[in-house]
Amino acid sequence: MTIDITPAFAAYFARNRGPVPGDPEARQPPDYGISASLDGAAIKLTLTFRAGAAYCCYDWGCHLALSAGKRWEWLRRELSARGVPTSDRLELRLSSVIEEGAVFFNLFRPDPARRNWYAFEPVAAYHYDVSAVEAVSAPEAEPAAAPDRGT
Repeated sequence: MTIDITPAFAAYFARNRGPVPGDPEARQPPDYGISASLDGAAIKLTLTFRAGAAYCCYDWGCHLALSAGKRWEWLRRELSARGVPTSDRLELRLSSVIEEGAVFFNLFRPDPARRNWYAFEPVAAYHYDVSAVEAVSAPEAEPAAAPDRGT
């Protein structure tokens, strides 16, 4: 059965803060397009970087903390809070869509007057797919035996 889990990802992405063109001191929530579903252990997520919106980069790992080989505790908490059951090990199938005109830092054009600040530039449309698998949960630790005191 496929379950719409877009609200869990929307809540997560709403906490992100990205750069504001022209104001290196300000941060704003990026304007992502999000669509997510869970079918068994497979999460299908489409993350869209929208035309006209500003982002630091389009590296999915920068925007989404779901590293391969790690437990995805934040996601499990979000899903659990919504009553969504999960399997022991989840797999992410991510489709990143960069719309024509989305604006990103150009890391080849640093601003010499501002540390860690770069020129913004719109990009051409682009698309890429990645997948990641969550780490297996650690088995429950058995309680340690009481030491033998020879009584």
